[in-house]
Amino acid sequence: MARADVLARGVNLANWFWYPDRSDPNPYGKKDFALMRQMGVTYVRIPIDFSVLYSDTTPDRLNRKALTRLNRAIAQAQSQKLGVVVDLHSTPLIDGSQNNYSASLENPQFRRMFTAFWRSLAAHLHKTTNPELTFIQPMNEPVFRDNPKAWEPIQQALFRSIREVAPRHTLIAVSAFWQNISTLVQLQPLPDASVVYDFHFYEPFIFTHQGAPWIGDSFESKLRNVPYPANVENVRPIAQQVSDPAARAAILDYGQQQWDINKLRSRIGEAAQWARQNGVTLICTEFGVYAANSSALDRTRWMRDTRTVLEEFGIGWASWGYVDSNFGFAEWQGNQPILDREIVKALGLRLPPRLAKTDVLLGTRLGNVLVGDFRSNRLDGRGGNDILNGVGDSSGRNSVDVLIGGTGRDRFLLGDATTVFYDDGKPDQPGLRDYALIKDFRPGEDMIQIHGNRSQYLLGASPIRRIRGTGIFLDTDRNSVLNRQDELIGIVEGTQRLNLGASYFSYTGTG
Repeated sequence: MARADVLARGVNLANWFWYPDRSDPNPYGKKDFALMRQMGVTYVRIPIDFSVLYSDTTPDRLNRKALTRLNRAIAQAQSQKLGVVVDLHSTPLIDGSQNNYSASLENPQFRRMFTAFWRSLAAHLHKTTNPELTFIQPMNEPVFRDNPKAWEPIQQALFRSIREVAPRHTLIAVSAFWQNISTLVQLQPLPDASVVYDFHFYEPFIFTHQGAPWIGDSFESKLRNVPYPANVENVRPIAQQVSDPAARAAILDYGQQQWDINKLRSRIGEAAQWARQNGVTLICTEFGVYAANSSALDRTRWMRDTRTVLEEFGIGWASWGYVDSNFGFAEWQGNQPILDREIVKALGLRLPPRLAKTDVLLGTRLGNVLVGDFRSNRLDGRGGNDILNGVGDSSGRNSVDVLIGGTGRDRFLLGDATTVFYDDGKPDQPGLRDYALIKDFRPGEDMIQIHGNRSQYLLGASPIRRIRGTGIFLDTDRNSVLNRQDELIGIVEGTQRLNLGASYFSYTGTG
């Protein structure tokens, strides 16, 4: 088997060494990698910010504490026979921006420091990692907006320096301008047989990044419900809702181009043809769709089509990402993994049998009433004024439901006129195995319905590792003080200033 065969199906692991979660420095562990392997994932890509590993107080320019954590991370993944791409994802984030991770590299003084840093890190990886399973990516998405060709000699010099101290590892080369296909096909391959070439694919951007807040004033950041596949007819309603003439023209042009699997095949085919002509191995280590403002069904279609086309051309891939609130498909609710079953299927991965009990209910862009059952459910209203009930005729015991309203005025049900949902009936336990996770609550628009009255409940920090937000607890012992015996029934993710007396809480029935 060729070494690059390991790079067949991968996932990106953000918020570890890149935009790390300070409250959870080791968010991925043995259970994650075992689950990935079970699903059919063959490698992981670990994004790293330069400032996490760099230390100007040590002669070798490496932060020893962070390096120990990285060694442990690589070993954990490789214990499941997963390959690992060590991805220097950004020069110091404080020096750049969310739209330019390579900003510092345009400074010659920083480039000298960067090269010295990589010589130290590559030498370390040479000594401590298996070159059959460890791949080195010295830079992610270099931009060089004013002169993309300026990146090539920088990469060539960087690779020569790394190769002197890491002669056996496979290196990953990229093009400028965010590693897109247009600059890839202009790249001159390096005179090194142990190099693979990487591009990222987020086309059409008008669909994959609709509503993404980090793209600034771009008109795409203001869009919602852009469809895929696209045609002249189905984009017209969206275009009519847009007042900006340039944005409206771009939407109509998107429909005219008829983006579908054939259009994806034509575009990705340009990269595949370049690789064939140059006799090199090609991979795609990022592709995905921003989930918050796209139709779940259309997002799934795009993911399936893109993955299918990549595999048709024999291009290994990695989706962005695994656990990621913007692009991911996996979550952990305590010790229970919740997978977006449709995205897992779209990626051609296997859903572990023990997780097949997790249902995914998708609404339309109009108002919906989505009702789950006794199993764990993921309810996604997508748009309109939705009512989301994760338990149906059951009590919600032993299930963790994820409730996503989408746009519109939504009602999240944590109880009805007769009962409290997600109460396991065990007054000596906090109920961390059954609750509803509300993903996109907007206090000015949405409503949370609870059984009984305000005095029966307490608010507190989320008790579930990895989930930040406000927990809603049944005051089991009726002492008006939150303690370990009080029953968790819901978590409102990302919200820390809720008030049980506010108008967005609705109480029904009697307590």
